[in-house]
Amino acid sequence: MDRSALARELGRLGGETRARRLGPSDRSRIAALGGRAKHLSRVAEQRIVENLRYLRAVLELRPAPPVKRRRTCAHPLPDLRSVTT
Repeated sequence: MDRSALARELGRLGGETRARRLGPSDRSRIAALGGRAKHLSRVAEQRIVENLRYLRAVLELRPAPPVKRRRTCAHPLPDLRSVTT
């Protein structure tokens, strides 16, 4: 038996022992906390998706930046003699 399988089995036994040791109200409280955490995680995911959709809409509505006029080129121009028309 490898280490991970052994650790899984021991963890399962520990969880079952802990569940037997806890009373029904404690198990219910722990389950409610888990359900609340899962719900809040889903709500956070929905908010993130909504914010990203809003950002995409804002970026689509933003006007194009103005074109700046330059007197000189920042990079050398390509060799136009090799282009045939």
